[in-house]
Amino acid sequence: MISPITFDFLMGPPNDLVLLDELECHLAKSAEKFIDEVVKKGFAIESLDFECSYSPILARAKITGKSTYKITFGRTLTGAIFNLASSIAPCLQKEMTGCSESETIGYTFNYISWLILLHEVAHVTHGHLEYIKSNGSNDYHEVNNQRTPLIHLHTDQEESKRFWRALESEADAYAINASVVTFRYINTNVWWNQLKPQAIMHHHGAMASAAFHLMHMLANGHDDFRHPAANIRLGISLASIETLAKRMKWTVAGTVEEAIKGHYLMASDILGLHVSITPKLEAACYMLTLDDVINRAGFSQFRIPIQLS
Repeated sequence: MISPITFDFLMGPPNDLVLLDELECHLAKSAEKFIDEVVKKGFAIESLDFECSYSPILARAKITGKSTYKITFGRTLTGAIFNLASSIAPCLQKEMTGCSESETIGYTFNYISWLILLHEVAHVTHGHLEYIKSNGSNDYHEVNNQRTPLIHLHTDQEESKRFWRALESEADAYAINASVVTFRYINTNVWWNQLKPQAIMHHHGAMASAAFHLMHMLANGHDDFRHPAANIRLGISLASIETLAKRMKWTVAGTVEEAIKGHYLMASDILGLHVSITPKLEAACYMLTLDDVINRAGFSQFRIPIQLS
């Protein structure tokens, strides 16, 4: 278990700027290739650009024109991912046989970055940006430490919160599912390529836990209104993992179990957080209402059409 990670630590200067620059460059090239080979071929999108910027923003998705979009990761976000990766690398090395500390940091940075990237891609492909624009905003900043969003999606604040969280849950579902089958675009770790499916899901669960808890930490411990709590997001993601297991013809029960073990490994054994079954129960209750909330919100009319090439 590591020492408690604070907001100030995540916001602090990375201890290896050269390595961080290399990882950002690799992320940008991998994202560009994935967008060209998968996203633009699968969805009716004219253009989707990605950049790593030195700006102080975290993650931003923006409509730049008719069917054109841009996703930006600021150095504030990539630096925070790097700082988290550096902290948890010594613990992860025990799981990653034969990997050096720098290889483990790179693997962790790549995985968390990829999960967040795919979450932002989902906001584009699922028509979320158009939906948000119809409510008054042309771009979307993923994380802030405000208790209310810049815009509401409904005149009733509680309904607005439900709409925002349904929107975020859709993006989470895509990211959790797609990241497993597309991680090859960014992965440089030989160790990962040798894993069997259940071991992959164990580490996928751990990385998802790290990513969701990181995003909560970046909100400086506040309920940022739009996102469910990290453990609830993890609970919700299990439905996507079950769907993925069926599609990949993996054992469903074993796949979900390994993902849960990975969640607990990261949250409890590495990050030292209190793990309760209550969020899992809350996630189950939340899932029962999610379809109804999505229908009330009217997301479907903004979906980007899927195209087969």
